[in-house]
Amino acid sequence: MTMQGRWRAGWGAATLTALLAWPGGAQAVVLTLANKVDPVPPGGTAVLTIRVSGGGGAGGSATGCFNPPPECVRGTAGCTAGAPACVGNSFTGFFCQNAANEGANCGIGDPPVPDPNLCVRGSGTCSGGINAGFPCTSEANCPGLSYVCIRAFNTGAICGVGIPQAPDSTLCVANPEGYCASGPNFGEACVTHEDCPSDDEENPVEEGTVVKLPIPPGMTFVNADKNGTSDGLNVSWLVPPLQPCGSAGTPQCPLLSAEFIVDPFALVGTNIQAQASGTDPTGTVVSNILELTIGTFRVNRLAMTYSNRDGRDSVAYRVFFTLDPGATISPSEEEFRLRIETASTTITDLGIPPGGFLRSSATAFTKFRTPDPGITTASLREVGPSHYLLRLRARKLDLGTLDELEIAVSLTLGDDTISHLVSLGVRGGGKKFIDLDID
Repeated sequence: MTMQGRWRAGWGAATLTALLAWPGGAQAVVLTLANKVDPVPPGGTAVLTIRVSGGGGAGGSATGCFNPPPECVRGTAGCTAGAPACVGNSFTGFFCQNAANEGANCGIGDPPVPDPNLCVRGSGTCSGGINAGFPCTSEANCPGLSYVCIRAFNTGAICGVGIPQAPDSTLCVANPEGYCASGPNFGEACVTHEDCPSDDEENPVEEGTVVKLPIPPGMTFVNADKNGTSDGLNVSWLVPPLQPCGSAGTPQCPLLSAEFIVDPFALVGTNIQAQASGTDPTGTVVSNILELTIGTFRVNRLAMTYSNRDGRDSVAYRVFFTLDPGATISPSEEEFRLRIETASTTITDLGIPPGGFLRSSATAFTKFRTPDPGITTASLREVGPSHYLLRLRARKLDLGTLDELEIAVSLTLGDDTISHLVSLGVRGGGKKFIDLDID
């Protein structure tokens, strides 16, 4: 077999294996489905997003003639001295090969049997590391790192230069041929994409990834960005072939977005599931399953702490809430109130007067720290259409006696009041009460 034939056989087998693991394969397309707004009230607007990325940040799909460019990568330094071997047979005898005592007899007994220990490893040169270029007899003499070529005609060749070594990809020679990654010529050698026709030349698959999001039950499609369209059952986008994205030095991966209106008669507390799919010339992948809650509040934290000293009780509250359809608020101009009560007792009633919330960004408002009793710090940020995240701490309080573990929390913003029920758990020997539904 010629050297070229050996190269084709060896690199061809490695390439066919790489086709299955290469980041550009069908399984490299990753869809991440998320919701900008959760929960969403009946009749409210839900915004679902799909991030389209590639495995390992490489992106794309391996189609046509697969011949990835060579690369100079970092690896451990080595010693170029080959391992000695004792070769031969019982008739001609055994002799040392690739050894310092090249040709020495390494057979013992009659008839002889090989004894590799009689072959002495010769000296070589450190390929990289802090001893690059110095003589060596084993890898132990060559500490540090080196750079070698991969996916190259000279795969394994040293491509580090200078002291300390730096990668030089120009030392890696590109393979003159690749292999068809798709179509009827899959696995055959190729030079250009024309050497790898499509399975269906009359109806070729459109390049890129077709992303589909079935319209979730109980929702009505409103619009989609990036030229997304709806056929009444699915929202569809065509994403061009992916380029490297989502990692340092590369742009953000494509983000698709669609808006839906929730059925005005949807039952509060129920969940709606959604899952997207992506199809490219090499296959189909699906996203994660997303659950969207129908409601107004999603509590992340509610803690009420009672102190042994009067006037030292405290409240910590963090919640996502969504305004009712059509409702609007102006936090910097309206009064804000937080009221916590049971069926028979008001636990606390706290307020921020108009102007107490100051705009800190285009979508955020902040009440700055104060030592006075009541709400000491608070922030309100719009994270989606009519959807807000509230963080609040109140100190130096005298909380009312908690006579049951079911409470009602009400928020008043101007002339809009929304409320929800919370079940509490007991902590700290009865001195602290927390929301049982904390994420």
